[in-house]
Parts: sequence; structure tokens; C-alpha cells
Amino acid sequence: MKLSMEDLKELLVGNAAQAPLAADGEQVVVVLQRGWVAVGKWHQAGALVELREASVVRHWGTTGGLGELAEKGPLPETVLDPAPQGMRFHVLSVVALFPCAAAWSGR
Repeated sequence: MKLSMEDLKELLVGNAAQAPLAADGEQVVVVLQRGWVAVGKWHQAGALVELREASVVRHWGTTGGLGELAEKGPLPETVLDPAPQGMRFHVLSVVALFPCAAAWSGR
């Protein structure tokens, strides 16, 4: 059976490009493949996600995991490495996503 490029795209991406995982502009902590953790404002266009005002989370600084980080915002022991140009990644590279509480507003 010979697959067209459209068939291949459907197999690889499916409907992932059509269903945003978060609201546009929503602050999230996102776990990506290979253990990358980032925080920023979610913007999705099809299968491409742009995390704006982003930082890579180098050290969580929590005792309660990423849920605590999403809920309480950066703690004294949290180490964030700013990504001034933001981050872009394919939506299928997302392993987990944590919506952030108001503690992250203004970041």
C-alpha cells in the first residue's frame, strides 16, 4: 500500500493539530519529551505551539512536585532560565501540562 503525504500526516498527527491543549495566552507549566520542563503563555497554531514569556525550569524548588509549582508560582528554591525569544515545539512533544494559578500572573 502506498501512502500519500496527507495519509502520512494523518497517521503521525491525527487530530492533535485541531484540539488545543490550553487556552490561547494561558499560563502553563509544560513537560516536554526528554524531560524538558518549561513555563510560559501557551499559543497554539495547528500542531505548532509557541510558549511566550517562557522560561525553562532548571530546578523545581518544591517538595510537592510540578503541581505545587503551578499552584504557588516560583518558590525561593526554584531556578528559572529565561527564554527571551520564547519556545516553539510540536504539540505531540507535550507529555503533561499544568495550568497555572494566579500566583504566576505578572511573570
